[in-house]
Amino acid sequence: MVNISFVTDQYIDEFEFKKGVTWLSTWWVPIIAAPLYFAVLEATRYWIARRVQSGKKPFDLNGVVIVHNSILSIASGVLFIALFTELLIQMNSAGFVRVFCDQNGEFQKGRLIWYYYLNYLFKFVELLDTELLVLRGKPTPFLHTYHHAATLVLCWSQLRAQSCMQWVPIVINLFIHVVMYAYYALHAMGRDVWWKRYLTMLQIVQFVVGLVGCFGGLMPRVFYDLGFTGIPRCWGEYEGAFFGIGVIATYLVLFMDLYKNNYKDKRVAGKTSDKAGGKQAVKANGHAGKHE
Repeated sequence: MVNISFVTDQYIDEFEFKKGVTWLSTWWVPIIAAPLYFAVLEATRYWIARRVQSGKKPFDLNGVVIVHNSILSIASGVLFIALFTELLIQMNSAGFVRVFCDQNGEFQKGRLIWYYYLNYLFKFVELLDTELLVLRGKPTPFLHTYHHAATLVLCWSQLRAQSCMQWVPIVINLFIHVVMYAYYALHAMGRDVWWKRYLTMLQIVQFVVGLVGCFGGLMPRVFYDLGFTGIPRCWGEYEGAFFGIGVIATYLVLFMDLYKNNYKDKRVAGKTSDKAGGKQAVKANGHAGKHE
């Protein structure tokens, strides 16, 4: 168990993500966590397959799924409110540009970083999403498994790189997770949730806004280093910015493909089917008329 008794208001106000010091901050954490995640999934798939072959069914963990998703929805909501409130306080005091660009790295210490760090810790818990699917014998598409592992590495990389704009994708992602995990909990309860399609659309918007935020933090830094010293040099390391843009771009492509396959193509197929059915009905009526 981790001792959290030291987490006081003073600790949070002075919190810093220190490489190699803060819990789970060392470079080998994502290198071990991501492959271990995939290895556990493969081992579980093999175990469930053998279980099914022996005549048994996958595990019925519906109650666990409801509790798991409900907790993550509520926790995401609490963290979203806390982070959003702190952002409003800081922006009201220092201004939007100063918080967004963090030219002097003054916001790399304190409550904002503490909330970023809590969001990073959430990503370890969220890995259970896929494990629960496998244990229940449900399909686990590449997008699902990749997204969970990549997001953990992404959050770690942005904390390490001290990216000034990481609050942009984090705030949106927390809000979406409130809705997403609520959807999964309701679905597990047997409720008919009609807004799944709009959730996917919202996720796509999230990645577009996230990319805009990444470029918004990167480009002033690039121009400043090219000699345009009249603009602020946003805080953070280039490696973190490039990695963030790369990962979020893959999310955007994969989720757009998901939306196309699950919704757009089905609508087109449905319309084509309706037209074909209409033509057949017309022909049938015509033939019936001739026989009459």
